[in-house]
Amino acid sequence: MKTTQCYISGLSRFTACAVATLGLGVAASFAAPSVTLSLSGATFGIGKSVSIHSGTGVSAPKLSAAVNYSYKLVGTCHTTGDLDGVIPVGTSLSTLLNAKVRKGTYVNSTGMLPIEVLHRPISSTQTVSTPFGPFTATLSGKIDAGADANGVVFLHIKKFALDPALSADGAVVFESGSKLIISVVP
Repeated sequence: MKTTQCYISGLSRFTACAVATLGLGVAASFAAPSVTLSLSGATFGIGKSVSIHSGTGVSAPKLSAAVNYSYKLVGTCHTTGDLDGVIPVGTSLSTLLNAKVRKGTYVNSTGMLPIEVLHRPISSTQTVSTPFGPFTATLSGKIDAGADANGVVFLHIKKFALDPALSADGAVVFESGSKLIISVVP
């Protein structure tokens, strides 16, 4: 059996070894100045919400508390099922979401968590081609994004609707590489 000796000036052997052993777990839970939340593959649709979180484990990325933040939604999406073609494959999130939602800054006057960088309605109008001719469809919903009191980053899209109202079984799918980035701004 191999033994390892730990010596740190001013600390007992037990304390030094405990710090060295436990330090890895503690270091993994420190808050970060930027967290990227992958949206790839997440879906939402008529009557179907989506909630995505950065994770709650010790090694999950957590956002630092700060006064100023920037946020950015990047990537592409498309629709599937009965909604197929309403949003074509490769549609930029900037096309789907109004510009004020896609990126911006947030001032957190308390400097503490939780924060909500987005809490807005979303709306997008698309022209859809059908065998009966083209029609205009408006997709709408509500988006919330931020970080909870523990620094876990989240994105929620809810109350998704299509106008004209259709009884449709389909979804909007975030494509590979889609993500939400929330960063501390110095």
